[in-house]
Amino acid sequence: MNLAAGDIPWGEVKLLGLDIDGVLTDGGVTWHQDGTVSRRFDIKDGFGVVRFQESGGTVAVISSSTSQVGLERLTALGIEHIHTGVHDKAVALTELMARLKIDSAQTAFIGDDVPDLGCFELVGISVAPADAATEVLAQARYVTIAPGGRGAVREVCDAIWEQATR
Repeated sequence: MNLAAGDIPWGEVKLLGLDIDGVLTDGGVTWHQDGTVSRRFDIKDGFGVVRFQESGGTVAVISSSTSQVGLERLTALGIEHIHTGVHDKAVALTELMARLKIDSAQTAFIGDDVPDLGCFELVGISVAPADAATEVLAQARYVTIAPGGRGAVREVCDAIWEQATR
């Protein structure tokens, strides 16, 4: 059941898990004539990630993609926990939560497609960008107003920050 932003206990979130494609990016991939690939990241999402981390939160990226495109951006944002090429995201998230000693009620995950649904079952707050796959929208506790790669992450980070600083 999708809830309104005000009904979510954002202030409890200590760990924010993110997919890359469709969450931190709009899901588009540009293939250049020279064979290189590029993805678009939103600067506003980046600011939200940095502010959440500066306030004591931990961000983890868990993606099935094996692409190295964008890793510099994630590193520049100060994201310590970057897991790419992950076949079972739920296993990776479970291991990370155990290692960091953060429980499910203190964890949120933003995912946009079917491979993210396993993580939704593990976290206190499951989030889907507005343009996520239908199955994901149906399972999300919260659906952002913004689409993936265009402010969805910032929207969640702002909600966390606002409740945590009250």
